Amino acid sequence: MSDTPPSPAEEQGGAPAQAEAPQSPPLQSGAVPISGAQLLSPFGVPTGTPGLAVQQVQLWQGQFPPPDAVEQYEQLLPGVFDRIVNMAEQQSAASISGAAEARRLLRGDTARGQWLGWSLAVFAIAGAVLLAMYNHPGVATVLVAVPVMSVAIALINGVRLGRAKAKATDASPSPGPPRPPSSTA
Repeated sequence: MSDTPPSPAEEQGGAPAQAEAPQSPPLQSGAVPISGAQLLSPFGVPTGTPGLAVQQVQLWQGQFPPPDAVEQYEQLLPGVFDRIVNMAEQQSAASISGAAEARRLLRGDTARGQWLGWSLAVFAIAGAVLLAMYNHPGVATVLVAVPVMSVAIALINGVRLGRAKAKATDASPSPGPPRPPSSTA
């Protein structure tokens, strides 16, 4: 005899009741059962029956993970957030120095172009004077036209750019104080 009390069926002279195995719900179409996984109810509570695995995905934007993830990272690998911050600082410093280098190179290219243009103009004018002295006024005129036209084109482009900037400034709304919300009754 066992120490457990008899079930109501045994007291009436019947056979002992057997426990029924939990039935798993039918799988959804395309679902694959995973052994050892627990099926969760719609409220996230495990039902105790094997079924589908649930996976949670968390997304964020920016240089740094959210505080909860930082805590988990620090538990797994202490000091990892300091390394993330250092990497962000190094990336920012590299970006700043790269922009400064690009500006320096652009200034050098601009200065070189101006010196080359000035040299071309001086040689063209000197050649025109020399050709005019030797009775070649047509070629002298063409040689003088090169620097004159270059200056004229530069002036025209400067005026156009100035007008385009002024038009863009006039078209953009100027930031002013915020307006109070209108009350509609």
